[in-house]
Amino acid sequence: MARILFVDDMKTLGILIERDLTREGYTVFTASSGSEALEIFRYEPIDAIICDFDMEGMTGLEVSEAVKGLSAQKGVPKPPFILLTGYGAELSEEDSLKRFGVDRVVDKPVDLEVLRNCLAEVTGKIRAQ
Repeated sequence: MARILFVDDMKTLGILIERDLTREGYTVFTASSGSEALEIFRYEPIDAIICDFDMEGMTGLEVSEAVKGLSAQKGVPKPPFILLTGYGAELSEEDSLKRFGVDRVVDKPVDLEVLRNCLAEVTGKIRAQ
């Protein structure tokens, strides 16, 4: 099953998402900062990343760019990158976000069903309805 890296500085959200996605059959790694996420990504094969946009230290866009670079260094394809944001009206899935390596945008507060469907789409997992 797909291995997911979830990154958000709200630890309670990380616990909720990890529990939900684990029930869906995913293996979930959680990180509470961009630097922690990159450390996990260096050593673990990851199939998709879900990352908050607005975090202290590194933004989600900075994490996505760093993942692109690390993927090239590791000689592996960049995993799909889902950006979580409360700024949905200001951010969209424009070419500018794709330039950073963002594949999808999901609004916060997170609707678990929307996130599950988005994740299934980017990982190629078929969800039972």
